[in-house]
Amino acid sequence: MKIIRDHIPSVPGQVFTPDGRANSVYLGELFDAIAKETSARLRRRYRAEIPLSGGLWGGSWFFADEKGYTRARFRRLYSIVCVPQIPALNDSDNYNQVFQQYINALHDGFASSGIEMHMAQYGEPVQYSNRLRPTISFQMWDANQKIDYIRSFFVYNSAEWEEAYLYETVWLIKQAKEALDNKAHSEAPKLEGMPTRYQLQDIVILYCTLEPVLSEETKAIAAPLVERIKARFSQGMKDEAEMNALNAEAFKSGLIYGYADALREDFSRDGLDIDKIEEWPIEYINRIPETLKIKLVPPLKAIFQASEQIWKPTKQQPRVESDEENSSQIGLKEFKMPQWLDDMTNAGEPGIPKMLRDLVWERDEAQCTKCGATEDIDVYCTVPYGMPTENNSKIMCKACKRLL
Repeated sequence: MKIIRDHIPSVPGQVFTPDGRANSVYLGELFDAIAKETSARLRRRYRAEIPLSGGLWGGSWFFADEKGYTRARFRRLYSIVCVPQIPALNDSDNYNQVFQQYINALHDGFASSGIEMHMAQYGEPVQYSNRLRPTISFQMWDANQKIDYIRSFFVYNSAEWEEAYLYETVWLIKQAKEALDNKAHSEAPKLEGMPTRYQLQDIVILYCTLEPVLSEETKAIAAPLVERIKARFSQGMKDEAEMNALNAEAFKSGLIYGYADALREDFSRDGLDIDKIEEWPIEYINRIPETLKIKLVPPLKAIFQASEQIWKPTKQQPRVESDEENSSQIGLKEFKMPQWLDDMTNAGEPGIPKMLRDLVWERDEAQCTKCGATEDIDVYCTVPYGMPTENNSKIMCKACKRLL
């Protein structure tokens, strides 16, 4: 038996204020520490060299004060995890083990903030990501409900955080265009609930990220609207009609085309069409042209450097995680499927939370949805390695599952 001593991912400052506002600087560093600790845990257990890196995603720093704290409470946190393009991760068992160690590191990293991460789900390809090596969505919920959830995007290529974030900006433009394309729609689609808020946040995030390369015409159109949206968010805007009116204004202005045009020419010089990011060769995942990096990376770094005065170096404290067999000689290619957390375990496919399993069991009336069998059945996700949801999970017997 060997005692494996893991570290608890940490940062030298307060990630959350008592009223729930998050510090973007510390949050970004914590996500990176969690990714690197995941790599370290894989190395300790299996001598597997999988250098992960991570960081904050979602642009919350554009809604922050001078010390990096968001001006309003953020209940949903987003992260990028950069995954190296190595052959061993073509094996789903190996990739599952990466996710398992990430589950534990994420849980440990946020525990000191009173956040109890549980119910991990992962595996769903992200819309508009690379068709051959799609970005994989990962999500965990907070049992203490201090936040709603953390969602991480596992992107298949090593990169510095700034470049990975800018690569995802191309994807974000394509997503935002769905509700802002006035050439495809006669009027702005009416959004309801949180999607309305997210759409307005994306308008602000894209403007602030791309401002150094935007045309003067696009700035003149977008800047006043962006400032109004930011001001209203800081005042606690919740009125859905007002938010839809702001989105309709963005739709009518056509600002999304200005966002796209700011990037189009630089990518086209490399033979890449930003309207077809999902078709790019895999070596271009997490890559942006040098001409854009020169203009866009320094402003991103400056935002975080401006808050450096609140940093104080600290050392991660080791802890004894568990007594486990000495597995230091096991190679990466010999990874085994992880032991899933208790609240995720069922007799069928791993990774389906008990809450979801119970719901599907009742909905499908405890019988195979294919043949009607009532024995040797369980709940399975119908998307291979996909994130289980109510829509893609069904009761099946083992015989029908094998035919899936």
